[in-house]
Amino acid sequence: MKVMLVEPYGSGHHMALYVRHVIKKLKAEACDVSLLTTRSAVAHSSFQLLKTELENVELHFLPELPVNSDSSSISLLLQQLKFWSIVRRTFAQIIKRNTYDIVYVPTVDWVAKAIEMLGSPFGTVPFVVLYMAPKHHRKAMGLGPASRQDLLYDRMFRRLLCISTLRKVLVIDEVFFEFCKLNYGSLAEKVQYVPDFGEIRGQASREQCRASLGIPNEAQVLLVYGSLTQRKGIVQLLEVLPRVPHELVVLLAGKANPDMQALFESTTVQQLRANGRIILRLSFHDDADEYRVFKASNFVWLGYVSDFYGSSGVLHQAVDAGLPVVAMEQGLIGGVVRKHKLGVTVDPNSSESVLNGLTEALQRTRFSLTVELQQQFAASHNPLRHTEVVYAALSGSH
Repeated sequence: MKVMLVEPYGSGHHMALYVRHVIKKLKAEACDVSLLTTRSAVAHSSFQLLKTELENVELHFLPELPVNSDSSSISLLLQQLKFWSIVRRTFAQIIKRNTYDIVYVPTVDWVAKAIEMLGSPFGTVPFVVLYMAPKHHRKAMGLGPASRQDLLYDRMFRRLLCISTLRKVLVIDEVFFEFCKLNYGSLAEKVQYVPDFGEIRGQASREQCRASLGIPNEAQVLLVYGSLTQRKGIVQLLEVLPRVPHELVVLLAGKANPDMQALFESTTVQQLRANGRIILRLSFHDDADEYRVFKASNFVWLGYVSDFYGSSGVLHQAVDAGLPVVAMEQGLIGGVVRKHKLGVTVDPNSSESVLNGLTEALQRTRFSLTVELQQQFAASHNPLRHTEVVYAALSGSH
């Protein structure tokens, strides 16, 4: 089977997790694999983690996708339409010299609306997509507030399912999977749930990891990991930190967005750092760095704000590392954490709620009951289970 993967972005979990493990699975199944990406993605630090898997994988390049700073719905749609045109033109040139049995788009959200409107950019070649964060089901399924676009997006998603060359839409949101079965009739057969996953691998002990980070062994460490942005509720967390027992240390690990620099350079944060309450590691973390910060921690912060209701790769990394979470109570994250008893949930916009959640985390009043359930959850959310579903969708064996 000849497969082309299309992934223009190197940041987040796109390359380092999904593309990396899917390529590994496809090569194990003796597939001929190509990757259509951008030079900026190849230049990203996370792309270096794919070096082993990229042996005998042919690379093709898209022109750099234009980014519009305007975040309005119309502007984002126009941006996606440009992306769609770029992909269509580039793919049309590639297939003049190559043939493919199927195309896989590991995270389609960057071009999903354009495909829903214009159809497949891959001509007559069948394709499979992983849709990370559909939104139009959230009100109906109790995950979040209604949106003015819900009805429109519902109809557009139905158009996606009607594309004749679309083989499967894979979704990591199990609630959305149930929504599809309830609302799309026979079209829902094209929708397949695929378990999300995280992966933390290393050998060092907690004591060794803490020593390398300058964290005392008696500290209780709350990790904030990944791209450090305002939507992760970092401002709300740090506002409460002085009221929490001094044994709690916040470890901020990842690349900081420019909008966070003023906070990290503020007098308040610098004082908290001087007192050992905050540790900053503001850079991209490779596998070894990632293992070190998770292994050094006791629990993980997932207090998203700014109308964030989707999934989080960091949640699955926390589960893989065996760490409970302090998470937002709304959205998919809150629902998954409560259902599988993976930690405590809080309202990140309420100081008292955050304070109570952190106090509960320190006291471990719930966490002592979560170990077995967390292990069960981890057993069904791992790279092997994820890539088995992806391969079945690509090979038509579902």
